[in-house]
Amino acid sequence: MAKDRPEIQRVVFICAYLDGGIGRNIVRLTNYYLSLGLQVSVWVGDLSRGYKDEIEDQNAIVELKTTHQFTGVFETVRLINRFKPDAIIIANERLGRLCYNACKLSTSKPLLIPQVHNIHSQEYLPLSQKKREKRIARMAKLYPKLDGIIAVSKAAATDLSEITGIAFQKIDYILNPVFDKNLEQKLAEYNERIEFKKPTIITVGHIVEQKNMTFLIDSFDIVRKEKDCQLVIIGDGPEGDAVRRRADESVFSQDITMLGHKNNPFPYISASQVFAMSSSFEGFGNVVVEALASGTPVVSTPCGGPEEILLEDFLGEVVSTFDPACYAKALLSWLDKSTDRNKLKQYAAEHFSVPVIGDQYLRYISSLNDKRTA
Repeated sequence: MAKDRPEIQRVVFICAYLDGGIGRNIVRLTNYYLSLGLQVSVWVGDLSRGYKDEIEDQNAIVELKTTHQFTGVFETVRLINRFKPDAIIIANERLGRLCYNACKLSTSKPLLIPQVHNIHSQEYLPLSQKKREKRIARMAKLYPKLDGIIAVSKAAATDLSEITGIAFQKIDYILNPVFDKNLEQKLAEYNERIEFKKPTIITVGHIVEQKNMTFLIDSFDIVRKEKDCQLVIIGDGPEGDAVRRRADESVFSQDITMLGHKNNPFPYISASQVFAMSSSFEGFGNVVVEALASGTPVVSTPCGGPEEILLEDFLGEVVSTFDPACYAKALLSWLDKSTDRNKLKQYAAEHFSVPVIGDQYLRYISSLNDKRTA
């Protein structure tokens, strides 16, 4: 292990499912730590979906019988005592309660570190006021009892502090690991096969209300009045029909294409002039880094995490408001710009590679361990 890398030996990740952005990040960090010779265990509530097959040592995976904070305690105690982890990285508050209760009974006492993956004040808005207040109160009560807190962006850390009253200084943030060999392989696949006939704006994501894709179509209608171009939407989800109806209503519906889910969207992103991130909120936004890794600049709404990714002028632009005219103006500007695609790819590889981010996690765990033993 490199000299500047702390001697952490055993790490556990615990999550409900090994899917989505959370699951992808866990798989990337797990494989990296395994490559360093660390002992890693991934405890998952339900393995029926997700990326378990991408973990290079299948023996590292444990499917939990239950993740309930009380009925799951004794199984979790046995796992902690058997594996003796230095730290448990916890995907959400519910699992935090389970691990906290288990550590009261276990002989091994790992560091407990919950992650904050989203802008919870926005994520919880669809819930009733009672449910929102209950979830926030649970975090406010539990997290100060644990050893540390890692948010995936400063925006997510700030939001957690504001809604729970936990001091911002008690919350650290480490951006997500995105660039790995699996991403490199996908970027290399069929790279010459996609050739769009028109300048292209593209977006990729799970089609849910958060992704704000009707706003994107509103903006595209303004862009299309000024420039002959097209909008390509990749993804599916519960709001898919509503977005398709909005696309069909557009005067420029012939220039809006919904391709559904693609296992490898990167050739499409690489063939586009600009990637549109139109979300209402994002804790981080892995797809923004993936777009940069594809060599495509990004125009984003002011939704949180992407503002911490697009720090250099050549990477793209974050607009100041959720105004379709403002967003359309930025899209038009980037459609016409000449982009050094290799420069974008290099930036993504240097700043968001798994080794860079993975080592930050290890240093953070080591710093918490030093505080405990001081």
